[in-house]
Formats: sequence, C-alpha cells, structure tokens
Amino acid sequence: MPLTWDTTKCVDPDLVISKDEWGITETLIFCTMHTGIGTITEANADEFYARVAILERLNGNMLLATRDGKRIERPLTPLDIHRRIGLRTNASFKDETRRRSPSATSSGRSTARPSASARP
Repeated sequence: MPLTWDTTKCVDPDLVISKDEWGITETLIFCTMHTGIGTITEANADEFYARVAILERLNGNMLLATRDGKRIERPLTPLDIHRRIGLRTNASFKDETRRRSPSATSSGRSTARPSASARP
C-alpha cells in the first residue's frame, strides 16, 4: 500500500510545502510510519515529538538536507512538529502500551508453559 499524505489541514499549508520547509515536511511524513502516529494533532504532537526524539537518539538525525551543495543534518524540533499539526497520512496508529505481550515478563521471556504435545 502506498503512503499517502495531506497537508491541507495544517495551520499554514503553503508554508509546510514551500521550498524551504518541504524537506522537514517530507521527513515528518515518513516519520509517521516509524512512530505509528499517522496524524499530527494538538493532542498528540508532544507524543509524536517524543517518539521522533527516541528514533533520532537510536539512529541519528532524521532530517538530512542539502544547502549550498553541502549535506546538513539536524535533529527535528518541537517547532517543526507543531508547524505541521494537521498533517495526515495513512500510517497506522501504534499504541505503545499494547506492545508487550501480557504473558511476557520483564526479562522478555514468556511465562506460558509449552503444551503437552510440544513436550518431549
């Protein structure tokens, strides 16, 4: 399925698709897949930023741009996200509280016992 996006609900839709801002917008469009948050809203903008910040700590800066023929990397900022409140994609929402299985312990091992047919 292709990734689709819509910036028409952003506060300033012309700004977020302008030549100077498009690189940030495009990066955040792809970040919706990695964060599991498909729509940036007033209510989830801080959570979206927190998830992006974690990704950047693990993988390095997400925003890569070229200025005057030189590659520029910088972290995304809360302002970058807040300017794009209203950005919508078809990425699925992932609730981080549901990631862990109820049968998993803090060591990551399953507490479930193997069935009688699986025992030697």
